Amino acid sequence: RHPLTWVPSLYLAMGLPNVMVGVVAAIIYKNLGVANEDIALYTSQMYLPWVLKPLWAPLLEAYRSKRFWVISMEFTMAAALGLVALCLPMADFFRLSLAFFWITGFASATQDTCADGVFMTTVSKTDQARYSGLQGMCWNMGAVVASGLFVSLTGWLHNHVGMPWVQCWIVVVLIAAGAMAAFGLWHVRVLPPGAPPTRHGEGLVGGLKANVTIWASFFQKPQIWMMLAVIFFYRFGEGFIEKFGPLFLLDPTSAGGLGMDNESLGHINGTVGTLTFIAGAFLGGFL
Repeated sequence: RHPLTWVPSLYLAMGLPNVMVGVVAAIIYKNLGVANEDIALYTSQMYLPWVLKPLWAPLLEAYRSKRFWVISMEFTMAAALGLVALCLPMADFFRLSLAFFWITGFASATQDTCADGVFMTTVSKTDQARYSGLQGMCWNMGAVVASGLFVSLTGWLHNHVGMPWVQCWIVVVLIAAGAMAAFGLWHVRVLPPGAPPTRHGEGLVGGLKANVTIWASFFQKPQIWMMLAVIFFYRFGEGFIEKFGPLFLLDPTSAGGLGMDNESLGHINGTVGTLTFIAGAFLGGFL
């Protein structure tokens, strides 16, 4: 299949759940009355799957194809997000929905690894450079849909239709679950398998051996510690603001916030955010 039939949808399917867990979950809990301190503490921990994914990514090489992992994780995320929506009306919604967001996070991190593997082992080096801007744009568009359109939709449902927040978020999270299921169905049809796993059939022992080999070779790269320092400090400031930024924007001015509503926050993410994401993605890909 031509890369344009599956690269855009693949990276949309990577960006959407990442931002649902990393950003939108905090807005959900804010609207449903959870304290800022609890939101910041518990939702910030949900980034751990993306931090720790190098620990289990090599183990996947011993079992099935990259395509299998991508598609199965997309259906897993669809189910987990659906269960998040069903939890929201319950009295113990915070604890239960956190658990299903964690499952979504681990599935999304696994999908990220295998999706990149499909792309890098299917597309030529020349086409990898050609489509790198498209990759970034589509990932960021998934993020914009989640943090912009979805958030705006909840504000519109609440302000103009009169729905309570819990019902607004049930509708939107179910839409997100349906989108992940649609991505899974589409990728069953068009996604290539990627290169065969190098450790296929070797089981857990083979995967663990591969893990040791990969980590050893990784830290033998020239100037690896300088590269890691650049990556760490590049994300350092973002890590400080990303969790508390939306809470600051939504808090009333009497509490030191800016007093925005979901519609305003979603419009900012979906207009200015959309334009800058697209421009940055294409510029970065070109460079």
